[in-house]
Amino acid sequence: MGIPYSDVYRYGLISEEVLQFIPEYCEDCNTEIEFTENLNQIYCPNRYCVNRVAARLEGMAKAMKVDGWGFEQYDCDEVPAFKKKVKALCDPEKRKVRLWEVVKFGCIPHVDIIAYKIFDGYNNLEEAYNDIETYQVPFIAERLGIKNSESSVLAVLVYNTLIEYKTELFFGEKQFIIYKPAGRKIQIAITGGVEGFASKNEFIRQINMAYEGVINAVLVNTVSNSTDFLVRDNEGGNSNKYRKAINLINKGSKIKIVTSRELIEILNGMCEQN
Repeated sequence: MGIPYSDVYRYGLISEEVLQFIPEYCEDCNTEIEFTENLNQIYCPNRYCVNRVAARLEGMAKAMKVDGWGFEQYDCDEVPAFKKKVKALCDPEKRKVRLWEVVKFGCIPHVDIIAYKIFDGYNNLEEAYNDIETYQVPFIAERLGIKNSESSVLAVLVYNTLIEYKTELFFGEKQFIIYKPAGRKIQIAITGGVEGFASKNEFIRQINMAYEGVINAVLVNTVSNSTDFLVRDNEGGNSNKYRKAINLINKGSKIKIVTSRELIEILNGMCEQN
């Protein structure tokens, strides 16, 4: 929750000299502007504000690797190659995704970057929401690996957000082709970039395309005992992920620290054995 403009003014949290240069209402939907808790940023709290919706659509297009999307105040017919962009966004191959990717593509605040942790392993959203609504915040905390009370605030925030966007997510699920990848599941963490690839996600996508049916590669944001590989092409030994991996290995974990090329060689060997 943010701090409404009216409260900032009423309680003198920011001087009037500064507030006169800050809009009180969103110029697109006329909703009262809110400040973040540290008063460093302002935003429109209306989830249906045209600019917020546009930003989420742009985020979805980028996550799906559809090039050329940049939202501005244009009529559709005025956007260069608009029909081509829409066609690319609706490409069946790009809509063939795993369940957790549906949630990720929704660009829902606080949820998109952790969608894998909550929704991986479920066949559909109905199954996932049965657990979410039955076990509520403790379930979210468990899926996120949250153990201390301070971080539990995040679990509450995520739970409330998932309930708020439930209808929207169920609609979104119908727009994609959901599949459950076959093959051995491998969790891959990456520190730094991957040589020859524009993004980490692109590298993982390439692996799954190359070894479809044999390898089910999943990109994870943190290193844990369940991580199979840490890919390290461009960073030294100072990253948090690398230090965490070394610490776990010293305690008996089987995590392998490799370059992207070494990983491909290992995967090739695994495929030859099948």
